[in-house]
Amino acid sequence: MNTLKTVLFASVIVGSIFLSGCKILVDQSGNYRIEIDKEEVTEPLIPVSSGACEVSNCHGLVTCGEPVEYCTLEYRLGDFCREYASCEQTRTGCAVAESATYTACLSCVQECEALPESQSAFECETKCRGQMQK
Repeated sequence: MNTLKTVLFASVIVGSIFLSGCKILVDQSGNYRIEIDKEEVTEPLIPVSSGACEVSNCHGLVTCGEPVEYCTLEYRLGDFCREYASCEQTRTGCAVAESATYTACLSCVQECEALPESQSAFECETKCRGQMQK
């Protein structure tokens, strides 16, 4: 069993060295030397982000990027539309994924916001919510 572990460990080490651009040269006497390839990188380096592409705000139109840690408990008109939004990584960066449902929800809520009384706006929003759930 110990021999198997030793062989496996040696294989991992040799594999790692090989993949990193190193060569182990062994002569007939068992002497070895390690050569390291020193290739210059000629391709431009691509910046690497943290990879986070999530909803990055709490209220209003969804924005995407680093995830938000904390949100207030307040409710703003149209916040329920956010459940129909998501973020996706694109060639140009992190963006809101196109969704017909999210767009329709925002459109309905914007009409409600145009109403003169705030109570009427929230009643209108309730109707929007019902339309989205169909």
